[in-house]
Amino acid sequence: MPRFSSTVNTLFNWTAMLVAIATGLVVTPLIISHLGKPLYGAWSLVLTIVGYSALLNVGVTPAISHYVAIYRGQKDTAAMAGVISNGLILLALLCALVVGGAWLAAEPVSELLDPSGQMRQTFATMLRLGGLGAACSFLGVYFMSILQAYELFLPNNAVVAFYHVYRTVAIAVVLGLGHGPIGLMAAHISAEALKALLHAVLCYRLLPHLRPDWRAFSPRTGLMLISFGALSTLLSVGDLLRFQLDQAVIGKFLDFTQIAIYAVAAMLVRYMLRIVGAFVDVLTPRLTSLTGGGHAAMTTELFLRSLTISSTISLILCAGLVLLGWPFLRLWLGQGFQGSVAVLWILAVSFTADLMQAPAVSVMFARERHGLLAAINMIEGACNLALSIYLAPRMGIVGVALGTAAPMLVNKLLVQPLVVSRELGLSYWRYWRPVGLPLVLMALVTAAGFALGLPYDNTMGWLGFLGWAVAVAAPFAAFMVFTLVRHGVDLTRGAGQPTP
Repeated sequence: MPRFSSTVNTLFNWTAMLVAIATGLVVTPLIISHLGKPLYGAWSLVLTIVGYSALLNVGVTPAISHYVAIYRGQKDTAAMAGVISNGLILLALLCALVVGGAWLAAEPVSELLDPSGQMRQTFATMLRLGGLGAACSFLGVYFMSILQAYELFLPNNAVVAFYHVYRTVAIAVVLGLGHGPIGLMAAHISAEALKALLHAVLCYRLLPHLRPDWRAFSPRTGLMLISFGALSTLLSVGDLLRFQLDQAVIGKFLDFTQIAIYAVAAMLVRYMLRIVGAFVDVLTPRLTSLTGGGHAAMTTELFLRSLTISSTISLILCAGLVLLGWPFLRLWLGQGFQGSVAVLWILAVSFTADLMQAPAVSVMFARERHGLLAAINMIEGACNLALSIYLAPRMGIVGVALGTAAPMLVNKLLVQPLVVSRELGLSYWRYWRPVGLPLVLMALVTAAGFALGLPYDNTMGWLGFLGWAVAVAAPFAAFMVFTLVRHGVDLTRGAGQPTP
């Protein structure tokens, strides 16, 4: 299968993301209408807790993707085969660990988060089933990481899009049949298992030269994967502490209804992360292959080009969420979620500071210097957790959001740029220069939107919402087109293209 340009691959990723967002927007009110806010909050919290199990991955799948891309750049097929063989063995052990851990931890966690006991048994059962879903997800991500290392984004995204459609239909069916939260989790597991199977078939058909071989197990290769992945895990721990623990804090100090209100805002911000991530996922294997081929100058050039795109995407999404967040929530879920608005604004602004620089993480991974980011993210995450715990009883879910935002803004606007610019041999000004014009655009559009009263509009209908969304997006879209045309549509033009 031919390898497409970075722009085309990004479009493939965004197509899958649009399917994911569309199905998420359909399924969320469906679940709330069948289960109510408390059970929806419990469901959201279960998925969040199960997501913590990704730490047991110890970064193995990012390491697999990294070294397959490195060895692809070096045209070393034997080394690639050794990486995927050792990675599969490690992941099989981790799958068994996560299923067993979920079974054993279900009761204690349920008792901790639901001391009243009203939903304890249901919550525990959902956690146990969630462990099985996480194991299926582990295997799916393993095969997906190999496809991404080869920049095979079209078939990968076809599976992802199908997964979201199937999952939505399965959830609608089980809820329609009255199976409740347990049926909801069963539908989720079946979707994860199907996705893993389809990704495995794609790897088998598209990459026939790569086959796991149990005889290829090597403690040295396994240690290489774990040592690289350990730093990835620390990076993930920082992300978990600064975002995913929020709902656990709310569950402990507030209640499941408040989790539901917070989760709606967090979900919209998560979509924002996925849209930017769809662009960065395309860059990561290309940057890694360039690094593996010894093209340091080309790596830096591609990084700076990508900053303009990532900042433009992030700022347009931030402007949209701030200006149209409340009209959208009112049209989508009704007046009962007005409490989500303040949380949405706080999280959107703070995560924009992170997402503008998303390629920085990719380039540090490519250079195997992500340990520096892991360290500062751990500090940020610890500050986030401490602040959230302190503010939750005093300010509710707004305090939890502020506990996330304050350390993130300090890290992403000051500390991380200094670390990355120094690593790449760039001045602080040169690092931030690609962000300048998109930031000015965002300030002008947001100021105009507030002057028109868009964030507080209680009369806007769907047609008006779509019209204003287009108006907000238009200046950013024009700037994006100009940037892509300037670089020959493909961002990698002139940045080198290592042979697969």
